[in-house]
Amino acid sequence: MLNPFSRRFSAKAVMSEASRTVLPAVWRMGFFTMTLSLLLCHIYNPMRRSVRDGGKKTLLFYIFQDCDAFFSICTSFVTFILGFSNATVFQRWWRLRELCGTVNGKTVDTAVLISSYARRESDLDELFRLLWLAHALHVHSIHNSETDSTLDDLIQEGLLREGVEADALRSCTTLASSTPLSIVYGWFTTKLRESIIRDVPPPMQAAVLTLVQTNISAMRGAAADVLMYLSTPVPLAYTSLLEFMVTIYVLMAPLGLVPRLLWMAVPGCFVVTLIFYGFMSLGKKMLNPFTARSD
Repeated sequence: MLNPFSRRFSAKAVMSEASRTVLPAVWRMGFFTMTLSLLLCHIYNPMRRSVRDGGKKTLLFYIFQDCDAFFSICTSFVTFILGFSNATVFQRWWRLRELCGTVNGKTVDTAVLISSYARRESDLDELFRLLWLAHALHVHSIHNSETDSTLDDLIQEGLLREGVEADALRSCTTLASSTPLSIVYGWFTTKLRESIIRDVPPPMQAAVLTLVQTNISAMRGAAADVLMYLSTPVPLAYTSLLEFMVTIYVLMAPLGLVPRLLWMAVPGCFVVTLIFYGFMSLGKKMLNPFTARSD
């Protein structure tokens, strides 16, 4: 990332950072509204001077005045709707972040626990393999990877074994569900129980199994909630209506600002476009936090 305190910025680095912002989605609309407002200034300014000097108010002059009043009314409404939408999208995005953090954190905690209590090297290798297999399936379920090719890759990586394990996961209709993950966590729990009963003193067995089972339940539940959020996105009709309303509002900005600000409406329209159209574009990017950064 760019260091804001560095005195040297390469053009390539600046363009790379700018491409990850909402500017690529906003600058065209901002340039259009600025051009439109400049054109309207040249139309409205002569009428304004004529009325100021005692001339007759024309129909076009009244249209400009009415657009100014209507733009003020729409501002409050669009601000409320856009603020509510972005708050909902951000809450959804943050919840997905927390759920993924739960899966990652509990996986590490479980790895530490089994490292402390499993004594045999073969048991550790098997438990770690199943734990990482479950985590890999969680990642692939998020991206809705193809079942056969994904399982083949996991076999090549040594996380999945050909035979009973591969056949059990291939029987699942899709990886984008909690079923494959639950199957692997079941294998992990069975193997862990055998290791704990064999190597851990009886007075400690119940406590160790409870700690690990609590982590597994948290990981499985968080992974299932991630898939639930991804399978129930924000309705397309809602986002389409919001985009339509914000676009109409931004296109109305020149008509609403020119009678009030005249020449200052040119930069003012860009600011309005950057705020409203920019926050709408930002909300659309946050609908799915697992898309590529270039998206």
